[in-house]
Amino acid sequence: LGTRSTKQQILQYTIPMTLSPSSFNLWLLLALFSTLPSFATAAQIQDVDSIVAIVDDSVVVRSELDAMLRQIVRDLKQKGTKLPPMDVMEKQVLERLISTKLQLAAAARAGVSISDDILAQAIGNIARSNNMSLSEFREALANGGLTFKEFRNRIREQLTIKRYMDKEMARSIHIT
Repeated sequence: LGTRSTKQQILQYTIPMTLSPSSFNLWLLLALFSTLPSFATAAQIQDVDSIVAIVDDSVVVRSELDAMLRQIVRDLKQKGTKLPPMDVMEKQVLERLISTKLQLAAAARAGVSISDDILAQAIGNIARSNNMSLSEFREALANGGLTFKEFRNRIREQLTIKRYMDKEMARSIHIT
């Protein structure tokens, strides 16, 4: 008995690990059901935004870049301006988005923010300067392809950057 072949030893160890037909069926069902959620999820997978740039703790995503490009193309066409090559324009818009994100991050670190009241006042001023009521202004924005929420966010960003730059400028001026 002490002279068993290697093949017999392997068989001895593999036989206890085999499953009975009923255990195998149960295992197979569990394996199949455990993969069902991944099949359902795979059917629901949608194209996600790709990251085009990482800026500090923030990112610039493809949809953000594309939306800004569409807006700029729309504005240039309305003005009758010849469009530069798309790759040149995309690079410039990406640089602008990166710069904006960097400035907003610096403003946040410096504790600079814009209240909703100041934002509403600024938007009201913009509407009045265009001889429009706020509702007319919202409609004009929508006709131009920009939602009021997007416009509001852009104005908040611009005001935040301006306030930050003013604060930095005041800090760097030394009167002697």
